[in-house]
Amino acid sequence: MSERITITIETGNAAFEDNGIMTETARILRHIAKRCEEYGDPESIKPIDANGNTCGSITVKRLRD
Repeated sequence: MSERITITIETGNAAFEDNGIMTETARILRHIAKRCEEYGDPESIKPIDANGNTCGSITVKRLRD
């Protein structure tokens, strides 16, 4: 069975202004990747900005084969 993993990052927080949108996005994606390797469940992980704020979501949708 295949799945679709969707990562949504909202860039309206101060961390994106302070660090730059692409720099902060890259930092968040590295954090997500590390947590996925450690815990293996992307749905239990939340995108967190450098200021500690939740700034998006991760969803997994099971697709039909």
